[in-house]
Formats: sequence, C-alpha cells, structure tokens
Amino acid sequence: MKNKKNINKLLITVLTFILIGGLSFTFYKSDASDSNNNVKMHFDLTESFDSIEGLEKSSSLIANIKVNSTKSFDYGNIVFTLSDVTVKKSYKGSIPSNSSISILETGGASEDGYNYNVEGRSTWRASEGYIA
Repeated sequence: MKNKKNINKLLITVLTFILIGGLSFTFYKSDASDSNNNVKMHFDLTESFDSIEGLEKSSSLIANIKVNSTKSFDYGNIVFTLSDVTVKKSYKGSIPSNSSISILETGGASEDGYNYNVEGRSTWRASEGYIA
C-alpha cells in the first residue's frame, strides 16, 4: 500500500512538471512568434513622432536608397541588421547620389533561426528600394 502511494505521488509530480512545461512553452510561442519563426518585439522609444513633418524635421538625412546587402547579427540579447545601401536620391542632407552608406536596424534573422520584427516591421531586403 505504501509503494502505491509513493508511485501515485511520483506520477502526479511528473505529470505536473509536464503540464507546467507544456503550458509555458505554449504561452511563450503564442505570445512571441508565429508559425514562420517570426518573433514580434516592442521597445520603449526615446523619441517618437506624431506626423511626417515631425519626423522630417528631426532627420538629418532623407533619401531614396537601394539595399545592396544585409547582414544580421546578435549583440547581447538583441538582433541587429547592418545594411549596405546606395543612395539613389537625397531629399534632405548633403549626401551625393550613388554614395554608399551603411544603416543599422534593430531586428533581423538571429543565430537561433528566428526572425525578430520590431514594432511589426521586418528588416530591409537586398535588392529592394526604400525611403529612409
């Protein structure tokens, strides 16, 4: 009879750990990612804008760019992407057309196989054009 009680206690303990582990994994996966290994991240920004005019006034450079290449890397607990781009046309700032610059973005593909998207936005893709 004593052995049966010990087996029941052991069985209940093991099932409890399995249940807690399964729930933790389910909540972690459903809150942070979707089926395509995309992880949604949110940050508190030190500066935010309510209008295009406010963003334009704060910017030192606004340009039409083409992304030549991207490289994502982990730094601490955050993923960054460094994009090498060519400036096609400058709308604000004094950078000549066809100049090459590098732009650092938060987010990207990490070493763990997940794509980290900050504020619902994926990082730039090579061969694509953007206004930055």
